[in-house]
Order: sequence, then C-alpha cells, then structure tokens
Amino acid sequence: MSSFRTRRFSNLSVLGLSLVVLAALGENSASAQDQQSSTLRVATLNVPEITPSISDVPKVSGQQDPEAEARMAAALARPITADYFNSFFGDVLNDLATQAQVPIILDQAATGKIKFRIGSEVATVFTAPVILKVDGLALENVLDLLLPGLGLTWGTKSNETIIITTPAVTENWLEERVYAVGPILARNQESIGDPRLAAQVVGDFITQFIAPEAWQLNGGMGEIVSLDKAILVRTTRPVHAEVSRFLDMWTNPQLRQAPPSQAEQSIREALNEQIIFDAPEQALFEALPDIADQLQIPIVLDFYTLLKERIPYDTPVGFNVSGASLGAVLDIMLDSQGLTAVVHKDALMVTSKNRAEKLLSVRMYDVRGLLVSANAAAPAALDQETLDRVLEQTVMPESWFSAGGEARKELYVSDGAEEVLLFVRQTAAGHRDLAERLGQLEQWQSSQ
Repeated sequence: MSSFRTRRFSNLSVLGLSLVVLAALGENSASAQDQQSSTLRVATLNVPEITPSISDVPKVSGQQDPEAEARMAAALARPITADYFNSFFGDVLNDLATQAQVPIILDQAATGKIKFRIGSEVATVFTAPVILKVDGLALENVLDLLLPGLGLTWGTKSNETIIITTPAVTENWLEERVYAVGPILARNQESIGDPRLAAQVVGDFITQFIAPEAWQLNGGMGEIVSLDKAILVRTTRPVHAEVSRFLDMWTNPQLRQAPPSQAEQSIREALNEQIIFDAPEQALFEALPDIADQLQIPIVLDFYTLLKERIPYDTPVGFNVSGASLGAVLDIMLDSQGLTAVVHKDALMVTSKNRAEKLLSVRMYDVRGLLVSANAAAPAALDQETLDRVLEQTVMPESWFSAGGEARKELYVSDGAEEVLLFVRQTAAGHRDLAERLGQLEQWQSSQ
C-alpha cells in the first residue's frame, strides 16, 4: 500500500580559507566548584527555564518590532573574518560580537553545567578551545557551525541580543507570529467555503514538513491556530524562519527550486577538483586543514557528533594520492569510519552518516506535468501510486518515513488540479537523486 498521501482542498560568498574544529572532549557532569573564574568580556546572564502556558485560543501577542528585527537580521548576515587557533570560546564570542555589532550573552545558568576534558585538564565553556578560520561567512552560519560542537545553541530576546545557551532552554522560547495565507487559499476558494478550515490544511503541511518534532502533536511546544485567511504560529525563532521560507516557496513558484548559493556552488566545484595528498600518518582533524588550505573552501569537523557516537577523530586517515578528486578522496577517507562529508550552512561538514541523515531541508516540485494529462480525453502516463512507488524504491529507499527514516513527501492539489506540488523533506543527496529521477520520468513521458 502506498504511504504517499494526497491532501486536497478539493475533496556569502565564501572564497577564503575556512576551517572550524572544536578540539575538546565533552563531559556533561561537574560540580559548581569546578568552574573556573573568567575575566572574559562576554556578558553572562542567568536565563530561567520558563515553560510558557499554552492556551487553546491564544491572543495575538508578542509581535516583533520591525526595526529591531531588521537590525538583528543585518547582524546575523554580517560577514565574519576570523583566525583563531586554540582560542578560548569566550574570546571567540567577544570577537564575533565586535564584528557583528550585536551583544552576545552567555547563559551561565545552563552552560555552567557543561565541562570539557582535554587530556588531563578540565575546561568550562568559557575556556573550551576553538580553532576557527573563516573569511566572509555570515555570523548566523558561524554560530550554527560552531555551537553544536560544544552542545550549545543560540537564540534571541526581543531582537536586541544573541544568547548562547543549551537546546533545552531555547525550546521554551516561543514567539507568536501571524502569517497571511490568502494567496494560497485563493487557489482553493471553490472547494472550501470556510477560510479557517482551509488555513488549517496549510497548518497541517507546516507541522508535517517544518521541524515536525517542534509541534505539540509530536511532543513539542509549538502550535498553530487557524484564523481568517491567516494562521497564528507559536514556536521558536529558528522554526519561524523555516515556516516563513516554506510559505514563501508555496506562494512564489520562482523560490521552489532556488539555485545553490555562491558559497555552496564553490564547494561543489571543489569536490570535483583534483587534489594532491601526501600524509599517511595524519589524523582526521590534522588532515582537514590541509585540504581546506589547498582548495580554499570551508571545512568543518563535527566533533560533538563524533564524540557522542564514539568515533575517534585522531585515528590516522591520511594516505598518498595524486590526481584524484576531493570527493573521491573524502569518500575513501571517511566511509570506513562511518563518516561522510555534506554541504551544510555554506561549509563542507564532516560528520557521521547518522547525523547526515537528519540534516533535512524542504523543497517543492511541480509534478503537474507528470500526473495531469494535457489531453483531457486521455489519462496521464503516470498515476499517484506509480509515482510514489518509483520514488520510494529508487531514491534512497531507507530514508523515507514509511521505511523508518526521517524523509517525508506528500502531494498538494489545488482546485481543478491547476497546481500539483510534491512537498519533500529530504537530505541534500536525496533531493539531488529525486530531481534527477523526476527529470528522467519527464523524458520518458515525453517519448510516449
């Protein structure tokens, strides 16, 4: 039986050398007296873990100040140039705050519980060593690449400051925003008379494809309430950003298959370049800087995931090779250790295969030409069930939700099938395979 449902309304340019390495071993247990005093300039704040009350019919509140939001957006997009080697994490935050011109606060109450063992020494978050070399990478991407390696994340309060804390804290920082969905509902006016019911369908797609674990029906804190030609969404700031992009794609066809960023394109071109590598005794964390230096691309080693999955990062992985592509070298170097390299946040991140399978993004594919015949008197060459079967069997079969994976897909059909979209939440590799498969089906159909 098909697991692929149709929901109808009708019935930085990064050109310089970049490397991020967190040379620390994580340990989440320590007493308060072990904490080291710090003279760092990074501000600290005891941020309470407050669980917000969730009402069945919330009032529209907590709307963002447009000017403050614009300032924070500009700060997060500001390009960062940094060259740190075993620098204290606190010093790194000071420099990032100075370059981005935005206050950065470290949540002492949450982060003070985290310790890092480096050899025989124990470090706090303040003194955790960081190797970071970037040129022109947006602050938001730097934070997203740097913080998970320390078991941390970031959030904002009133768009005035960036707070560095733990995921357990930020999951309770919910903001309410109202999103107009009139343009989407206008395509389905014939089938549903009640705009709130139609808006609820939009909400259902969001909870399925945007951070599914963040919503109440899946055990999270977020919720969506249907309004008249709008939806009120209560969730965290990062999820709001994904919801906004999702609705923009749904409304504007030109955004559905946006080309890769210049930075991503540069990385993908580098993966096809030939590389000379002569370091048979180098460990992984030593080899990656040489590769980054040779090809001038950002490379990130996901230390936190390696530590959590007990994958050694100091095992010799080097070898002698000349004339092979970087992609081929990385495949040989990483595969036997359960690792892989993926393009993430405008950098090439080396992480575990398990983590890579959870780095999902959402895209929308126009499949009307495959499922709706141009000739009303003749059926289309493909039906929904056949398309579903082809995709599940030929595009990363183990990745789909129906097979126990994280990837999801669903059809959206507007009134009169004027718009038929395939919503897909997949990895970058899965999206590439899926786009190729849909292209092959279109060629086959045109030959019939």
